[in-house]
Amino acid sequence: MGGFSPMEFRLGFQLLQLVVLTRVNLDRRGIDIGSDLCPVCDRDVETSNHLFFSCEMVVDLWVLVARWWELDIPVTSSVLEWVAWIDSARLPSKVRNCLDVVVLTLMWSIWCSRNRMFSFTKPVKAVL
Repeated sequence: MGGFSPMEFRLGFQLLQLVVLTRVNLDRRGIDIGSDLCPVCDRDVETSNHLFFSCEMVVDLWVLVARWWELDIPVTSSVLEWVAWIDSARLPSKVRNCLDVVVLTLMWSIWCSRNRMFSFTKPVKAVL
């Protein structure tokens, strides 16, 4: 797991498996959440690909990462496109490992920010 926390590792794995509990996935599981629109931009349905790659706020974050790393990172719209690009970039392994950490940290931050937009309450146990 390297330098990732267990939660970051799990999110990365789930994202690659496309099972992150976005609004679309929650709706598919029969959980009524009202709207399946992205809570950030309110313009498109919230899928993993939208949340992490094509939401307008996220696109701006990817541009900042590209600028910071002085890389020509293309706009990607899915995990598969990102992995294809990063594999074809032929970065030195130390640079690639550092960039992987930055990208997973970015995705973890996006996920945490998105979750703060929900009002979660713990279920109350019934009193017998």
